[in-house]
Amino acid sequence: MGMPTSLPGPIAQPESPSTPILSAKSLIGFATRLVQPPSIVYVTIDDVLNLTMWNSLAGLTLMVVFRLLRADGQIIVETSEVIPPATRQATEVQVSLTEGFLLSVWVQQVVGTPLRGQMWIQASIAQRGAGTGQITQPLFCDYLSLPQGLGWPGGRQISSVEGPGLITTVTVIGQNAQLPYTLTVPLNMRWVLHSMSAQLATSPVVSNRTPTIRLRGAGGVSIYEAQSSISQPANVQIDYSFANVGIQAPAASLYQIVPIPTPLPLAAGGSIDLEDFGSGAGDTWNTISTTYEEWFDPTS
Repeated sequence: MGMPTSLPGPIAQPESPSTPILSAKSLIGFATRLVQPPSIVYVTIDDVLNLTMWNSLAGLTLMVVFRLLRADGQIIVETSEVIPPATRQATEVQVSLTEGFLLSVWVQQVVGTPLRGQMWIQASIAQRGAGTGQITQPLFCDYLSLPQGLGWPGGRQISSVEGPGLITTVTVIGQNAQLPYTLTVPLNMRWVLHSMSAQLATSPVVSNRTPTIRLRGAGGVSIYEAQSSISQPANVQIDYSFANVGIQAPAASLYQIVPIPTPLPLAAGGSIDLEDFGSGAGDTWNTISTTYEEWFDPTS
């Protein structure tokens, strides 16, 4: 018989060298008592959240949410529903507050789809019953539009005529060309005309017609006037475009271009007038389409 064979034992593994901690001990600590509140705005029951709104969108409903840290350390969240009328006039709503530190305010639409230029909001803290004249802390002022809402902190405070406005197109059909066609800028609004297109169909009555656009300021003062370079004869149909293009179509063309200046702001009470000088009985504007940009302008 052979001699028994012995198996080698496990090979000892060398110890891993310890890795020293090179960074210094943290010097940052966190207070858990007597912590400063995360807000600089302290309100009492004599204060209100004041919302001043200008709205042109019918059927709009807003949700107003605020968070507040009471003196006993409790955070409360309260909501209010606001339905601003679509009158383009200032509407003021005051929301009662609980005493404490105001943490945040948020305004969001819940019904309706406002576009930029349709809903302007000024939010502030004011003394109860004092209205906008006794604002103690402005919060934000901006247009409300989808998909974002408006809030504080972090909200903007900008002018209502700052940035892009609402692009609006108004079209009418079958207007009597013997009467001036007028669009008037409403109260609290500012317009900039971008273009106007119109199709004039003249009757068999012999006359030379000259379509003319006129922009007027408040009080009816004429600030710009331009007319077609041709006179339109009887019994013909010609399309006119009033736009900032700087050229006019050839005299023989049935499509005429009349230059207008843009931007040329029109304040409340100003107007855009289209007239057919020399019109004959039976002349008709088949279509008139006007495109302008509008902003709320409470100062106008």
